[in-house]
Amino acid sequence: MKVIASREAVGFIREHGGRLYVWADLLRCTGPRCSFLATSVDAPKDPHEFRRFGGEDFELFFSDEGLESPAALKLALAGWRKKWIDVRGVGSWPGMEVRE
Repeated sequence: MKVIASREAVGFIREHGGRLYVWADLLRCTGPRCSFLATSVDAPKDPHEFRRFGGEDFELFFSDEGLESPAALKLALAGWRKKWIDVRGVGSWPGMEVRE
C-alpha cells in the first residue's frame, strides 16, 4: 500500500512517538467498501488486526477490518486547536482518487 503524507502530518506523527494507527470505522461503513477511516497516534483500546508498514519517517499500522483495502492512503494534518491526522483512502474505492 502506498502512503502519501504531508510534511506536517509526518512531523506530527514523529512528535507523538512515530506510529500511526489507521482502521476502517465499521460503524460508518456500508457494504464491502469503506470510505470512513479512523486514526490515532496511540494504540486503540478496541482489538484490531493491524498490518505493519514501515517507512523511513514513521510506522503505519493499518487494519481494513476485513473489507477491501485502498490502494493508497493520503495523510494530512487537520484540526485547529486539537491536531489530528486526517486520512483518505485512494484508488480502489469509488470516488477516492488523488490528483497531484
